[in-house]
Amino acid sequence: MQSLKRNTCDPDPSLPNSEIKDLSQRIRERIPLALQYACIYVAVHMCHTDAGSADIRALVARFAKESLMYWLEIFSLMGRTHEAVGMVVSMESWLKASSVELASAPLNERSPPLSADPCLESDALIFTLLYDFRRFVMEFMDPIVESTPHIYFSALALMPSETGLSCQYSHLTEGGLKVVHGCAKQWSQTLWTTTKHSEKISAVAILPDGTTIVSGSYDNTLRLWDTKTGVPIVHAMEGRAIWVTCVAVSPDSTRVVSGSYDNALWLWDAKTGVPIGQAMKGHMHVVSSIAFSHDGMHILSVSHDAHEHFVWSCESQTQLPGMEFQQVMAISICPFQINRDGWVLGSGHKQLFWLPTSLRKRLVGNKNIIAIINQEVTVFDISAHIQ
Repeated sequence: MQSLKRNTCDPDPSLPNSEIKDLSQRIRERIPLALQYACIYVAVHMCHTDAGSADIRALVARFAKESLMYWLEIFSLMGRTHEAVGMVVSMESWLKASSVELASAPLNERSPPLSADPCLESDALIFTLLYDFRRFVMEFMDPIVESTPHIYFSALALMPSETGLSCQYSHLTEGGLKVVHGCAKQWSQTLWTTTKHSEKISAVAILPDGTTIVSGSYDNTLRLWDTKTGVPIVHAMEGRAIWVTCVAVSPDSTRVVSGSYDNALWLWDAKTGVPIGQAMKGHMHVVSSIAFSHDGMHILSVSHDAHEHFVWSCESQTQLPGMEFQQVMAISICPFQINRDGWVLGSGHKQLFWLPTSLRKRLVGNKNIIAIINQEVTVFDISAHIQ
């Protein structure tokens, strides 16, 4: 890692990496396999070291203060920029878990304050640089992937000016852009954005375990994203749904159901992105909203145009007989909630009604409509209690 330096492969800043014809050859000649391995697996080895060792701490501090941008170069050149984000997350976790200093002052998802002494190699300073670096890569992922030199010429120059990373590495922007007015001082609340969908994003849901975000789009695809890093988890889920209009995630985070403009529902594996079974068809119009029951055994779907509501079995992927019903759609503002005591709540946590334990897992809600699936379907319109 000591051999890391700027412009390892001398890429032309006027060309994207993909148009540098001999880039692969330059990588072979100038980035030895040992260095490639060290860059790719540094976080893995770090997490297996003695975190209490002063020597290890000193090496990590030196790496954070001197080599982060050169390390990122290697990932950009090799087409593996996304992996750097996950590695830094591991480094942050390792440092925070083993640090008395950080444990006594828990750090939220924001850049920690720098020490008054910029030369102080404290755990807080190292954590600050790693956190800022992760935000930096996530914020400027597209230009870094596209052209390695723009780590310096564009991204560093445009990053928030009062972050620890900017203070530490701003000298590397010489010869690039210089922002004279309007540059942000600190990171915004937006952790990451994506431009991978080619059409409007029509639906978003978060897996209950909080690790993954699923998005649906009019480009006929669904995509899964790592919540912390913004990195795509699997390739786009495509080829089945036409104009995705809505998505929902099962309570155990294992499945995703999508509704689409072709009046169909599709069930997907949330880890692999592979479709499960065949399309669930029965709606005469566009599927506008869907939801899983609390036990994950059933799906409630709504067709906005025809006011159709269907209940489906997840196991057989068929519409349950006798469970079609008509209901005037209410204006949707926010969904209902159910607390752990069994109370169904409206806006302002207003208690609407109580359910016995035997029925709680059979509750399924969609927009302002609630259904309880037992021997028959009992439907409630709670629009009057939603603001």
